[in-house]
Amino acid sequence: LLAMICARASSNINEITACEVNPVVADLCEQTIKDNELDKRIKLIRKKSTNMFVGHDMNERADMLVCEVIADNVISEGMIKTINHAHDQLLNDGATLIPKRACLYGVLIQDKTLSDLTYFPDDVNGFKVPSMKSVLNDNIFYPSEEFARTQESTTYLSNHFELFDFNFTRRVNTQDEKLITCAIANEGEVHGILLYFTLNVDDDIVINSLDSTSCWIPKFIPLHGGKKVQKGDELKLKCSYTSGLPFINVEWL
Repeated sequence: LLAMICARASSNINEITACEVNPVVADLCEQTIKDNELDKRIKLIRKKSTNMFVGHDMNERADMLVCEVIADNVISEGMIKTINHAHDQLLNDGATLIPKRACLYGVLIQDKTLSDLTYFPDDVNGFKVPSMKSVLNDNIFYPSEEFARTQESTTYLSNHFELFDFNFTRRVNTQDEKLITCAIANEGEVHGILLYFTLNVDDDIVINSLDSTSCWIPKFIPLHGGKKVQKGDELKLKCSYTSGLPFINVEWL
């Protein structure tokens, strides 16, 4: 679909390379491209883009990359690996990237309902398992229907803060760590952090995943051992990520 959109957007683009690793979906893609009489302009490669190379899958480096492997936390669908491989192996210097940037934000919230849903014990059968929490909690999605309709169970306790800024027009850091001081704006008990992002599709179009019209869902990460806070307090967090791991790790300091 992205390849066909590119073809429709400009008749001057004569060579478009698309990729699809799933053989069943690839068959459907090839037929769809033919049905729209674009098979002379679009070449389908049956593999992941991270396994593609110029001279084998492409005749030359490309001037543009259009992709959609953005997850609810930006990274868990492999965006960093995809972008870095493209810069190293598939793109010309100064190539256009769509999307061009994503910025991940957080806000501390009070939400007993979500906190109860995402509870995970500190020990299992006598074994200490605190390090398992960051992996398991990343699979808990903020309920989109509740969030879009009322937000009645959620109270924002802190100012919104930036975690990581991902600039896709160049190679992205494969790992990063950031110490964050959160300014408390409202009294309550901190149950966790709500992650969301802004996505700069290009210079003009910006999508905010906190918006109820977005197809992405803000992600709730519980901070177990909730903390009582007063307006004016400050809480410190350590946030980190590593490319290849599907979660953003958040820890109290």
